[in-house]
Amino acid sequence: MNTISSDPYASLGLGISPSDSGTASTGDLAQNDFLKLMTTQLMNQDPMQPMDNGEFLGQMAQFSTVSGIGDLQASFDKLAMSLQSSRVLEASSMVGKQVLVNSNLAEFSGSLDASGAPGPGLLQGAVDVPAGVGQVNMRIESASGALLNSMNLPVSSTGLTDFSWDGKLADGGYAESGTYRLMAEAKVGDQLTSLPVQAASRVSSVSLAGDSIELHTSLGSVSLADVTRILA
Repeated sequence: MNTISSDPYASLGLGISPSDSGTASTGDLAQNDFLKLMTTQLMNQDPMQPMDNGEFLGQMAQFSTVSGIGDLQASFDKLAMSLQSSRVLEASSMVGKQVLVNSNLAEFSGSLDASGAPGPGLLQGAVDVPAGVGQVNMRIESASGALLNSMNLPVSSTGLTDFSWDGKLADGGYAESGTYRLMAEAKVGDQLTSLPVQAASRVSSVSLAGDSIELHTSLGSVSLADVTRILA
């Protein structure tokens, strides 16, 4: 877009001023102003010295380019809205399912039957295991940090290693439904190192937050981009 200095409007009889334009602070012309300016130039040109064809075509090309960019931007905006709606629709299919998210807190939803045996609920998750680790020790703790049980997870490959807990405590009893803390450790080289834990959390609803999609789970709200796996 051309930038007009001083005050070319009065001399060409356009009937506009920088204050009339939507870009008064910079003096840039809008598309309609640009077209009106070019038309006025043609009407007021010297018949004995008409505008050079190359200059005229250059201005036409510039106007077409600006107009095309505006149309292209509008198309991109429509495409972005369409893709976003599609993503929300796809995310809504996750309601009722469990997803893996980075968290050392997990929900145990198992309930005890009349005999004291655990119900169908399992606490599930995964540990991100680095290379060179053959075994991971998983600790299940209460919200206050008290050790409830521990288990050794055999590792056959690097990456995510799944685990599950049926609520059984170290004393043989079973835990009540609630939120528990997960701690994973492994020997990496000569050092005992804490490993990142991912916990399964059930999706209850989906919402749009700006440009991102938020999943509302039993562990709180998480971004769809932070989900590493969808479980049954």
